[in-house]
Amino acid sequence: MTDLDLFGDCHPDDLHPEQVLANMPDLSSAKWEGTLAEMLGIVEHTLRDSSIGDDPAEQARQIVYAISSTMGGRMFYLPRGDQLKRSMRDSALYNEWVNGKGTIPDLARKYRLVQPTVYDIIKRQRELHRRREPDFFGFDDREEGRT
Repeated sequence: MTDLDLFGDCHPDDLHPEQVLANMPDLSSAKWEGTLAEMLGIVEHTLRDSSIGDDPAEQARQIVYAISSTMGGRMFYLPRGDQLKRSMRDSALYNEWVNGKGTIPDLARKYRLVQPTVYDIIKRQRELHRRREPDFFGFDDREEGRT
């Protein structure tokens, strides 16, 4: 396969930049956010396990082992800086909301956000968590018109 085969019947010189940009795959953070959510779940589960003890070094080893047992062998991207902080904040906010530890107005005040932003975060996080769960009842098929 050559690079030209990627463009089908069209030669790359004939493509318009607007068309290329309009048809590019979504490069949003959903993929790494899903990985981060999975990793946070693994760490939380490992820390809740009473058998790992109180020694920080042993806890660290158990966390690394748990992550490698579940995610080992895969390549994944984790951002740094503000992107990571925002994603961690969103995950914490969602967990508080799911566990009934805060109402929308309370969470907005706590995280210094406006309420519509809190709703957007919950919607995005719910979708991330939903993608990680198996579809036992065929809801994904129905949503994509495959029933």
